[in-house]
Amino acid sequence: MKIQSTKYPSELLVALIAHLANTQPPIAAPGGLPDLQIPRDQVPLPQRPLSLLDVGALEGPVAYRKVQSRGLLSDILSIDLNPQSPAVLRADFFQFPTAPCRSSSPKSWTDEFDFTDYLAPVADAAHADPACFPGTGVPKTAQQTFDVVSLSLVVNFLPTPAARGAMLAKAIRHLDPNGARLVYLVLPRACVANARYMDADRLHGEVMMKGLGARLVAERESAKLVACWVPVRV
Repeated sequence: MKIQSTKYPSELLVALIAHLANTQPPIAAPGGLPDLQIPRDQVPLPQRPLSLLDVGALEGPVAYRKVQSRGLLSDILSIDLNPQSPAVLRADFFQFPTAPCRSSSPKSWTDEFDFTDYLAPVADAAHADPACFPGTGVPKTAQQTFDVVSLSLVVNFLPTPAARGAMLAKAIRHLDPNGARLVYLVLPRACVANARYMDADRLHGEVMMKGLGARLVAERESAKLVACWVPVRV
């Protein structure tokens, strides 16, 4: 599959959701999905429209209009540190409060992880909106758990391994324990193919499975990007 722009990761997620819901006719994706052969019983979907937290969003909810129009996706919260669209809320993911942790991860630190070390500077705290979570443009009425958390080309921008691990851990904290429990992770291929201390086996085995209690169900790879769909036990 050849991916030529950052728009395609959202289209791939749209096609994946439609595939898991067994939507007819299926929604096409860049490069198609037939080779994935994802057993649908491995990622059971709740009998309702899904909710999505889209971190580092480019377009906002419009990117998911195909699954929205079929009733597969309802609540979408799109956030970014520097939004390029009015449909995307300005927010630091590390500022967005999490629900109480219910992870079954073998690592107890996921229950007590301190994310404050990774907060971006707040430019204008004096004019913070009291109706929003501190340091964000996210209303306090917004939900805090979701069926799907999308981390598309955002983890790789964090400066340290600790910060990148913290973002993955926090994504899991935002999953609804009664939902689809799906993390959608997209990285530049060089992050797993040419990195000195990371490769695909270590990412999936050491970081996701042993560290965070997640397992890989499907993966797509192109010359530039690696897209992973990781259902998480919570």
